[in-house]
Amino acid sequence: MQKLIICSSCKSNKVITDHESGELICSDCGLVISDNIQESRVDDCACFTTDARCDKSRKTGLSNSLARHDMGLSTIIGRPNRDASGHILDAAMRSRIMRLRRWDHRIKASTFNVGNLRDAFNQLDTSKDKLGLSDTIVEKTAY
Repeated sequence: MQKLIICSSCKSNKVITDHESGELICSDCGLVISDNIQESRVDDCACFTTDARCDKSRKTGLSNSLARHDMGLSTIIGRPNRDASGHILDAAMRSRIMRLRRWDHRIKASTFNVGNLRDAFNQLDTSKDKLGLSDTIVEKTAY
């Protein structure tokens, strides 16, 4: 059972929950109602299921981080020649996917600066592990 939240300024019950900042915001007047909401999520993964919990095996990708050369937003085309349902791809689709994989690899490796950034962030990650630093410190360094 959820508690109805009403804005003290405009008396509206249209409230937006900002999970990133932990705030409750009135969508009518913009007043920040609360700035320390408690999260009940299991993990920071994006799940596209109807379950209330986030299953780690269904995680959609790497988490976003400033400590990655592409900030964790690049695509990864997997090696299995199967569709989302698990069926084996036919020859025409397999050819198309191979072409997409080839172009994906070329685009990722095409820029000299991207390679340098990737190497620098790998070195930063190695140093983080050796020094026992937190992810927050590494992200501030990467910023």
